[in-house]
Amino acid sequence: MQVMGEDGKWGPPEEKVSFNEDYGKNFAITAEAAEKELKCPVVWQDVAYFLGEDGKKEGKLAIFGYNGCPFAIEGELEPVKNIEIRSEIKIEIDSASGNILWVSPTSARPFANTGGQLAGGCEMLRNVVWVFKDKGITFETKTAKYLVEKPGAAIRFTKNGIVMDGVRKTGK
Repeated sequence: MQVMGEDGKWGPPEEKVSFNEDYGKNFAITAEAAEKELKCPVVWQDVAYFLGEDGKKEGKLAIFGYNGCPFAIEGELEPVKNIEIRSEIKIEIDSASGNILWVSPTSARPFANTGGQLAGGCEMLRNVVWVFKDKGITFETKTAKYLVEKPGAAIRFTKNGIVMDGVRKTGK
């Protein structure tokens, strides 16, 4: 969805837009992880902002949410410094296998639309929160392992770094 902004340029709307179930199924993507294939319907569109060194908004990026779409942690837990989603988005995590996090079927993983193509890696944008369903979930990054110590534990990606509540780094 595109709208004309105050500057006369076309871009994503400033507010979150929800899509109905039929639309979501028609524009679903297929995710492949750990030898599994999952259909992930699109459920919403929102906007993220490119930020300058001073934190000022310098451009917009369309962000789409796809339900139940798992993702792999490719690097370390650190927020993308120069892109911030308009408002907080929670990704509910049902389980993990190594560095793959399995997203609840009713929770959406964000993807950016750049040049008409979907790009992953939006799980660690500023204003994204991972919420873990159960105690005892373990996952890993390239250099560390983590343990979820309570149901509803969270990792927040903020302008000041990550904030963990009920998630503990256990080593490698």
